[in-house]
Amino acid sequence: LQSELSREIVFERSDILESKLKNGNVIHIHGSIKQEKDMLVTLNHYLECYGANSENTFPELSVFLDKVFNSKYVVLFMGYGLEEYEILEYMLS
Repeated sequence: LQSELSREIVFERSDILESKLKNGNVIHIHGSIKQEKDMLVTLNHYLECYGANSENTFPELSVFLDKVFNSKYVVLFMGYGLEEYEILEYMLS
C-alpha cells in the first residue's frame, strides 16, 4: 500500500526527468491544467517546443522522450491525435 501512495503525477517541466520514470508515475509531457503556462495546446505551442527552425524552449523533453521510447517503459497516450508529429516520429523510428 505504501508504494502506491508514493506514486507521483508530474506535470511541471522542471520535474520531467528520467528519475521520475518509476512504475506508477504519471507524466504529463505537454502540461496540465494545473500549470497552464506550460501547456502545449496549439500548433504554435508545438512548433515552439519541437519545431526545427524555432528556438527549442524545452530541449530536455527531446532527451526524455528518446529515453522513454528506446527503453522498456509503458507509454499511454491520452488525447492523442496522429497529427501530433513529434510523437509519431518517435513511434516510427
